[in-house]
Amino acid sequence: MGIFNWKQPIRFISYFLYAVFVGFLMLWGASIQQKLKHLTATTFNNVPQFTFMMVFPVFIGILLALPGFIAIARSNGHWKVDWAKLFGIGLPALYVTIYPFLYYVVPRLAGDTMIYSKLMISGLLISNTSHTIGGLVLGYLILSAIHKEKSE
Repeated sequence: MGIFNWKQPIRFISYFLYAVFVGFLMLWGASIQQKLKHLTATTFNNVPQFTFMMVFPVFIGILLALPGFIAIARSNGHWKVDWAKLFGIGLPALYVTIYPFLYYVVPRLAGDTMIYSKLMISGLLISNTSHTIGGLVLGYLILSAIHKEKSE
């Protein structure tokens, strides 16, 4: 055989440690969210909790896209933004992510029509799952929509 290639085991260890780091951040975020839920129950001010519920999944989505973005940043070429991808996927993801905040903080913008009320009652837009997934998609998309195009 040949000389042992240390590149793959080091790459594996770095990805594994990065995944552990993101996992710890997610646990930390869950504990912060529980503290904010308790604060909301005692002060009746839900703005900090909704702000955290919007921002934290986007942050985690950015962290999940970061290794791929770093690999792209190291390549040669000039920067490009995939605007169709950013707006086509990003705007709906942004809306689903911020909808609970809009509904409770700015009810005139989000709650005037019957369809919004029906979606809220059914739990489609207010559930933790939908806006968490929307935030993850939005955060991941922010970095994955930026790429480098090879120079000719």
